[in-house]
Amino acid sequence: MNQIFSNAKFMAAKTEVLKLFRCSDLPPLLSGVIVLWLGTLLAPVQGYAWRWAVAEFATLALIALMLVFFWIRELYGTKSQTRPVALAISGFPEDVPWCLTGLVSRATLTKLSYSAAAVAVLSGLILQFYFQTGDWTMALVVVALLGGYAAAAPPVRWGSRPGSALVAGVALGLLPLVAGFYLQSGHWASELFLFALPLMASGACVYLSQEFRDYATDWQAGHRTLVVRLGPIGAALVYTLANILAIIGMVLIILFPATPLPYHQGLWLIILLAVINQEMVKRRKYKEPRGQTMLWRLTGLVNISMEIWFLIMAGARL
Repeated sequence: MNQIFSNAKFMAAKTEVLKLFRCSDLPPLLSGVIVLWLGTLLAPVQGYAWRWAVAEFATLALIALMLVFFWIRELYGTKSQTRPVALAISGFPEDVPWCLTGLVSRATLTKLSYSAAAVAVLSGLILQFYFQTGDWTMALVVVALLGGYAAAAPPVRWGSRPGSALVAGVALGLLPLVAGFYLQSGHWASELFLFALPLMASGACVYLSQEFRDYATDWQAGHRTLVVRLGPIGAALVYTLANILAIIGMVLIILFPATPLPYHQGLWLIILLAVINQEMVKRRKYKEPRGQTMLWRLTGLVNISMEIWFLIMAGARL
């Protein structure tokens, strides 16, 4: 009987964990961690000492901050929203926030949101006052925490406004990179923006490609996404500009690196894939359901491949 009861408790706990996992978008979470570690590894490339414990606490703080955003998004979502915020790129087909379906209770998400926020703040305090990472450490944590909360919570809800996809892509490509470098070195470096340019532009393309995929449902639900406001052709022009910036950024890293890194020639393959995506946009594949899905997947592949390759390049210099 005790064994049966224990198995039942284990299965119940496992179910709850899986529910919470489905409330958290893994692709942007993984992307944020990779970009953070890229900034962390670029610090020793610039001659600064590398501290493993700082990297660990920084990763913990970032994961906690992103979980706060994901869970707040679920708490303040409404049934009229097919996707509460444009960051929901995990591909789950359900059209309403998880807590409104009964999958996860609102009380559970509220408690976990506060707990994740506390973990982020505590990690920031440890980084700033124990590891002496710099005076801007807690400021970075607070800005990220308030920005994530205001993305979905009223009255701001900036995540549901036109252009929020671009803001999210830029933020996910820049802020973790700068934070990872700063926490290791205590300084800012202009060289970071050479890596930030393709990361930000590619991130913006990822979220725009999702808005192409969700165009029909967003239009019917009255969501003011950038694709709905500009129309598919106007948004395709924005995608083209961002994609060109990503390509230019990678070419600059190959030909004119601020700090030469090994394996940079491998970026040519990622550039080729970005060119293929641009050809799909040129052929207006974003107007076809199958083309929308393919463009979204290939754009995400460019983004994650670039991040991983940058990480390999920086790690090879250690």
